[in-house]
Amino acid sequence: MVSLNNQNQTLGFQIVTTRFLGTKEAASFIIDTLKKLPKKYWPTKSEYYSSKNKGLFSFENTKDFVDKVPGTYLFGGYAKLYKVRDLFSIYVNWTRCPTTLTDDPTLVFNSISIYFDNGLDLLKNKKDFNEVESIWVELCKRFNAWYGQCHLFSNTERSNEYLGWGFGRCISRLHWKTYFGKEYNTKFDIRNLNLNDLCTIKRYFEGDFLLTINAAPEEVVTRTNTEREIIKLIGKNYFWDENDNRLDPKGEYMLPSLNYSEVIYESIK
Repeated sequence: MVSLNNQNQTLGFQIVTTRFLGTKEAASFIIDTLKKLPKKYWPTKSEYYSSKNKGLFSFENTKDFVDKVPGTYLFGGYAKLYKVRDLFSIYVNWTRCPTTLTDDPTLVFNSISIYFDNGLDLLKNKKDFNEVESIWVELCKRFNAWYGQCHLFSNTERSNEYLGWGFGRCISRLHWKTYFGKEYNTKFDIRNLNLNDLCTIKRYFEGDFLLTINAAPEEVVTRTNTEREIIKLIGKNYFWDENDNRLDPKGEYMLPSLNYSEVIYESIK
């Protein structure tokens, strides 16, 4: 999904939620929010279900795209909006899982993934980055994300080595910026920890908060001792153990109490 080149690094934003995103209402809100992007990133093409199902996109005529996003009767799918050559792209992935399959945690989470191919240039433009970060946080809040991440992708490392895993059991990593939903407010004793030298925390009225590691994003593409120290202080079992086996995880991982009512349903017998 991510285009990487030798001159720049892709900057990615992720939103993970138990809200069902495969609705026309969700698609409309996402599109309205994307209108706040700097115009050079405005998407011009669309894709849904597969790379063979492509079309043109314009903010002047969003109905054609929204109408192709299904209602809640479908098990799962995705939609994509993007700028030519993937300067900007956004993927909306939705899924609903019958109770008979809930032993597989990968099946119950919906997500929005946003990528900027010129990540380093975007970070240098403080005004544009602030607008993009505001859009990310707005989407996190609107869809009650239980977590979200902002980070630069590596041009050299395999994703298995640095992005982290979790399979819905925990948070994959503490990236440069990590959004925590209100469910974590009572799990992490943030107020009573001395984290000032390690990270900056921005609290929101609803109880959610944004944690930014005190380092340039280029310095925390892969894991650092600063990330490990923060995780150790705020709750190690809530994050993926980098030494665990992704195919056969043994860690005692933890999630906050989440509302799965939109994404898990009783199967017809």
